[in-house]
Amino acid sequence: MKQLIRKVTPFLLVLPALIVVCIVMVYPLIYNFSLSFFQWNYVKHWEGMTFVGLGNYFEALLSPEILYSLRITLVYAAATLFIQFILGLGLALLFDVETLPGKYFFRASLLIPMMSSAVVIGFVWKAMLNPDFGIINYYFSQLGFGNRSFLGNPSLALYTVIAVGVWAGTPFCYLMLTAGLRGLPQEALEASKLDGANTWQQLIYVKLPLLRPIIVVILIFQFIFVFGVFGMIYVLTAGGPASLTKVFSLLLYEIAFDRFELGLGATLSVIYALIAFIFAILFVVSVREEKS
Repeated sequence: MKQLIRKVTPFLLVLPALIVVCIVMVYPLIYNFSLSFFQWNYVKHWEGMTFVGLGNYFEALLSPEILYSLRITLVYAAATLFIQFILGLGLALLFDVETLPGKYFFRASLLIPMMSSAVVIGFVWKAMLNPDFGIINYYFSQLGFGNRSFLGNPSLALYTVIAVGVWAGTPFCYLMLTAGLRGLPQEALEASKLDGANTWQQLIYVKLPLLRPIIVVILIFQFIFVFGVFGMIYVLTAGGPASLTKVFSLLLYEIAFDRFELGLGATLSVIYALIAFIFAILFVVSVREEKS
């Protein structure tokens, strides 16, 4: 009896947390997935829910609006993630130099975006980019370029949003890569130096291969974050101008909560989760194949 109590006690202690997780996460996920098989307009809720099977999925895959938004999102995610990683790696290597003056001040300053919410970042950058009183346009005017509507110009809006996303996400890449560089085995670095490897060769052939597990973690987390970006872009452009920055999450919000097409909105959320899952699996599999 005592042995049975010992075995059961850990599960009983974890049970309240499991119940909360099921209520907060598991049940909404199951309900959302089941809702994706129905057509339901909340405004006309008295008409009830109509079972359409895979109809919502076919509609999502054939809708030019949804496919365009998905393309915009993939462009934003790929460009933002690539630049974030390159800048994060460059900063991590720069501040890894022990003799660099003022590196502790700049290192602390780099973490400011991580302390701010996406909405705050959106409001701050929207104010700085304002064509009438924004500080960025002020300096552009001083340099003779004149005022520019960065967020209202169709040719500049997406690039501007990407730049803000890079500013917001680079500190995470930098922090993770800095931790990885500090954890590299010194024996491998010393051996490469004895073999005559220069700084560039050390980076390509020693540091980056050893950092591969951390790089995969960065790519997975940051891809999920940038692919599902909402608050920052909603504040900056609300998807405009002319839907040129209407990323997947913004379109999902519009369909579900502006048009009240909850079934199609649930379908888009399932598609988002599948895309994020597929990319995460691809990142992990690629690393395992390189190791083997």
